[in-house]
Amino acid sequence: EDEEKYNAAYMQEVASTAGYKSKLCIGLDDFQWGDDEKIYHADGECVKHVWKMWSWDTVFHSYLSNVTGGAQKTPRPKLHDILLHPDVLVMEPLWKAITTNKATLLHLPASESPHLLRCSDRRPSSWKYFQKPINGHGGNLVSVYDAQHHLIERKEGQHEESKCIYQEAADAVSLDGYYSTIGSWIVGDKFAGFGVREDTCQIISQESPFRAARISGDKA
Repeated sequence: EDEEKYNAAYMQEVASTAGYKSKLCIGLDDFQWGDDEKIYHADGECVKHVWKMWSWDTVFHSYLSNVTGGAQKTPRPKLHDILLHPDVLVMEPLWKAITTNKATLLHLPASESPHLLRCSDRRPSSWKYFQKPINGHGGNLVSVYDAQHHLIERKEGQHEESKCIYQEAADAVSLDGYYSTIGSWIVGDKFAGFGVREDTCQIISQESPFRAARISGDKA
């Protein structure tokens, strides 16, 4: 995906600014085993740090598939061999596998919060809802249903084997034929940025274009 390449190129620039020598690798063909059982790049350098676009869920699936298949060492390291190797530091903590999993159902411990939509692991009986794979991202395999369980929209994609959660659908407002969603993030405990994506359908995906946006000061 082009967007993932752009993200990786940006992070490579950040790493360079921080003094790290790095290489941009697409796929796993550039990695190999060393005689010392460590992971090496094809140019002979030992891999010590990794910043990744792969989700932890994909890493776990790679590991489990290997275990159920007999756990034999392959000529080239697989995804889990690299990212779960004791001598490789991945610049994303393992606990992110929990916070990025929609099955955490944040609505349950804060059911009175006006800022959280209702969410359940069971199909609701009386409200319009989104059906989302628990490990999905980018709008893949998301469906919208009305309160009578009639399909309104669906976005195809990966994560076919993933279990699903059901999230209440907020009243969607269309402006000039487009629906918008805000994605924001924090660094530490402070607001660090946001982006606005929009699309002609209610399911905003990673292919949905960004809308130019800015924050203007209060003139009052």
